[in-house]
Amino acid sequence: DFRNLDIVKNVNKDEVLCEITPPKPGLDGIDIFNRNVPFKKGFLPKLPSGRNTIVSEDGLKLIAAVNGCIECKNSIVNVNDVFIVRGDVDSASGNINAIGSVIVQGDVREGFSVKAQKDISIRGMSEGALIEAGGTISISKGMNGMGKGILKAGGNIVGKYFENANLISDNDIYADVLMN
Repeated sequence: DFRNLDIVKNVNKDEVLCEITPPKPGLDGIDIFNRNVPFKKGFLPKLPSGRNTIVSEDGLKLIAAVNGCIECKNSIVNVNDVFIVRGDVDSASGNINAIGSVIVQGDVREGFSVKAQKDISIRGMSEGALIEAGGTISISKGMNGMGKGILKAGGNIVGKYFENANLISDNDIYADVLMN
């Protein structure tokens, strides 16, 4: 399935992100000259704690402090409540399904979907896609639904134009042009 690539790794608050297994005591060894070599005690690595993460009291677990998506950057684990798509939602990114908000810096191509429990902001346009948000949907340029595009929002829907699309909103719809 080339559309569901699961690039968004969602986590819930208080979910364990990673865990350190403490080192076990070793055994003495023998070198090639049949001399005794004492074992060296292992050490605990540092947890890759970043934004919106908590280290457990025992120092062995990294826990999510908020609902969001995991981001690993420079060997640091962050939990973000906003997922940013740096480009288009197409076959390179696949469908997007996030717990928090989503920002798409490009377009949403035909046949793909963007779903978020909070707000969705699309800086380009959308073509025949499924866009579902628990909050507001904002599309900078607008949407050509091609007869199959659907926008579902728990809040407002905002855009320059909406053409050949189904718009379902619990609040208001703001547009310069509405066609078909």
